[in-house]
Amino acid sequence: MRFSERFRTFNLHKVNPLQAPIAGLEGGYITFGQIEVSLSDVDTFEAILDAPTRVDLLELRDREEKLLEVDLAPGTYDAVRLTISAAQIIYNGQTFTLNIDPPKVVTVTASFTVVEDGTVKCVLDFDAAQSVEESGGLFNLAPVIVLKSIGD
Repeated sequence: MRFSERFRTFNLHKVNPLQAPIAGLEGGYITFGQIEVSLSDVDTFEAILDAPTRVDLLELRDREEKLLEVDLAPGTYDAVRLTISAAQIIYNGQTFTLNIDPPKVVTVTASFTVVEDGTVKCVLDFDAAQSVEESGGLFNLAPVIVLKSIGD
């Protein structure tokens, strides 16, 4: 692996995914196919998620959960990019697969600095109520993900 002990920890958390639940919504799942970060002085993104990760949105309601913990090289970063590759909801007893073709990519501006022997906690808020759109019995995903906080 390309990391050494001089790299420091970056924690990515998700919080409060269903601030205003959709009437009839009984469950919801999204799969992050990729999560990347961008150093401020580089025009490329570095992948930090090793394998697709499925998240139960109702389990996260009104609480924060660590999505991943990775070691990053010291430096200043300016964005987190998340790729949602799959999504399902359970609505009035039926399971619907949301239209995600091609995968949805969301870039969140998030300026943070990783220092030697330091830890950075980045909390992102996935708002499922605003992200799921229903029209004529069909559901689509237009992800609304915002930076909630950055800290130690």
